[in-house]
Amino acid sequence: MVQVRARYPWALLPAKAHSEVSAAKRDAALYNEQFRWLRRERVPELCWPWRLGREAGWVIPSPVHVRMDRIEDVELSADDPEELQAAAAAAGYDALWRRGPVHIATRGAGWVRESEVKTDRGWEAMFVPNGGGTLEWHLGWDVKIPAGYFLLVLGTDELPQLEVPAGMLDSKALTRLNQTTGMAIAIRPRGPVEISRGQAIARMLLLHPDSLKAQLREDTQ
Repeated sequence: MVQVRARYPWALLPAKAHSEVSAAKRDAALYNEQFRWLRRERVPELCWPWRLGREAGWVIPSPVHVRMDRIEDVELSADDPEELQAAAAAAGYDALWRRGPVHIATRGAGWVRESEVKTDRGWEAMFVPNGGGTLEWHLGWDVKIPAGYFLLVLGTDELPQLEVPAGMLDSKALTRLNQTTGMAIAIRPRGPVEISRGQAIARMLLLHPDSLKAQLREDTQ
């Protein structure tokens, strides 16, 4: 069982995806009866493998309406904070984000500052630059999975301008997230993209540990 809990009023929890099978069947019947040539039989909703793949796991919705764009970033480090700030500014970077032992200097990320949200630690950025043009998107909820299992996060095909790098978290990693910021996913905007609150941005699937141990064997007979 997968358990989710909203940490804040602004959070939206994952939910199962549903395909409009009944509507697709009605359209197919209508075309068969009322149109001489046109048909609606070969649509995704009437393809069982497509539906199974699309409805597996849970859809992760956006908790905010946001207009985002790609960002440029570089990792910097210096003993003197003022020197670091001056170096970033001289190179045309307009913000610094502390990430572990280094700072991420960014430009083109002004939209990131717009989505600060209320948390139990005060006002915090919903999006945090993570290097390589990616950002952590903090979603405002916790998730628990059975010990030893894995949670796989994937993108969707509905937002081609928003890349969601595939990522896998085990139960221990999720426990650590629940004790700090809560669930977050990695994103990489590839260009201008507008996302509505509640719109699907990613999917998550629960994986049994045996699925990662399976071996591929070529059958030569």
